[in-house]
Amino acid sequence: MQDTLPLCFVKNAKQNLSSVAMQDSLGKKLTNFELLVGVILMGQYFSTSLDKQEHVGVLLPASVGAAVANISLSFIGKVPVNLNFTVGAAVVDAAVEQAQIETIITSRRFIDKANLTLPKAEIVYLEDVAEILKKQRLQKIIVAIAVRLLSAEALFNKYGDSSKNLDDLATIIFSSGTTGMPKGAKLSHNNIASNIINIEKVYPARGGEKLLGVLPFFHCFGYTVTLWLPLLRGATAFYHANPTEGKVIGRIIAEQKITLFVTTPTFCQIYMRSCKAEQLKSLECIWVGAEKLRELVYQGFLNKFGIKLQEGYGCTETGPVIAVNLPGIDDMSKLGTVGRPLPETEVKILDVDSNKPVDAGRSGLLWVRSPSVMKGYLADVSGKIDKDGWYNTGDIAKLDADGFLVLTDRLDRFSKLGGEMVPHILIENEINDILGQANSIVVADQHPTKGEQLGVLYMHESLEPNDLHAKLDKQMKQKELPNLWIPKAKSIFKVDALPISATGKPDLMGARRLFSELLNRL
Repeated sequence: MQDTLPLCFVKNAKQNLSSVAMQDSLGKKLTNFELLVGVILMGQYFSTSLDKQEHVGVLLPASVGAAVANISLSFIGKVPVNLNFTVGAAVVDAAVEQAQIETIITSRRFIDKANLTLPKAEIVYLEDVAEILKKQRLQKIIVAIAVRLLSAEALFNKYGDSSKNLDDLATIIFSSGTTGMPKGAKLSHNNIASNIINIEKVYPARGGEKLLGVLPFFHCFGYTVTLWLPLLRGATAFYHANPTEGKVIGRIIAEQKITLFVTTPTFCQIYMRSCKAEQLKSLECIWVGAEKLRELVYQGFLNKFGIKLQEGYGCTETGPVIAVNLPGIDDMSKLGTVGRPLPETEVKILDVDSNKPVDAGRSGLLWVRSPSVMKGYLADVSGKIDKDGWYNTGDIAKLDADGFLVLTDRLDRFSKLGGEMVPHILIENEINDILGQANSIVVADQHPTKGEQLGVLYMHESLEPNDLHAKLDKQMKQKELPNLWIPKAKSIFKVDALPISATGKPDLMGARRLFSELLNRL
């Protein structure tokens, strides 16, 4: 692929103008022809109103309106920055300042419904833009004729910004902030496009493919896989803003005959409770990521729906997909792994302390090199990309004998107790085995005299903290795990809800705050 994202979109849309490009649960539905006309008209408006602004904020949930806004900005050479509306006004304002955003595109309906505080920037409402464009009847006719008659290249040269190249910035995506304050990753057109190309190599487009997008575009999987991937491979995207509405999700999949779904294991637990088995029968593939896929969730989903969840893995900084399991081919999918690395993606595993390669099958710090690795951060974050282009993921992993990647934890999800590195995820696995479901988060907090201490937040209808501690103590001793790894009874808290981010992964920073608050109440 030698073209920027918007030119690739124009070329693919021109091949089948009458097919449906995207829909959403708000009732919006656009063919490729309607989408092209809308993108050009909106792009012309933004080109004038935004003038020389380079980075433009977008504060919208997954929807047709959000997709059109993003494509329009990219079409005229702007850099859309989708802002995380779930993290609070202070964090959004910090992102706006860091990205030097002067204008934010949003919706009155969304702001009112979500009861959001407007960020510190010029606000443009999509409702106002739509009213202005409705009055441009003559211009709409001219653009419609051009879409019908001109070649893709001629159309883009006339209305788009053809000066951009693959190395130019396509977007800035802020990391989730679940382990700390968000960082702005700068992703080029080549970063996003190469990721899509390599997904296409291992999972080619199916005829009549229909993708359900519930992840917001401020999430890199949402931006790459649910926004640009269907546009560039001729699939139809259907957007729904709230991934936690299990009954609605089930109805959408059944009515729209969704074939491809990208979500998270946490959301899949909701769907197991809320969806009927027959509603999901059209699905050919469900990719899950953003957090570890527990065997309890995998098996529960398989038992109810007859569908094998395919775990993948990636980072905001890698555009995002690094590795993925594939449906329908036994030797391309393995439970307990995140699949094999994509084509053009190199991985190496180094010892955490010595920085030297580890033996096959042993765990270490995962480094990745591929065309989709970001250009860098907005703010300097040293040590993440070395001089040879290798990116430090911060994840602890190993490669098995068949080349499948196995994630064991994050480097920042270890505690050093008594000189030993204690893996939080292993303790979580033991607790979840007792609970019978994946409903716990293990955290660490600083003890005033003893240094780091382990803490547990969990959900369960009847099991009380002291009983959980007793069961955990017995189970871990039977497995001859160190006593040091067993959280103290007074550090185990039963909660009504675990802190979860908008993308369905555990909010570790929120969990640490909650644990600290509960501890201080004792």
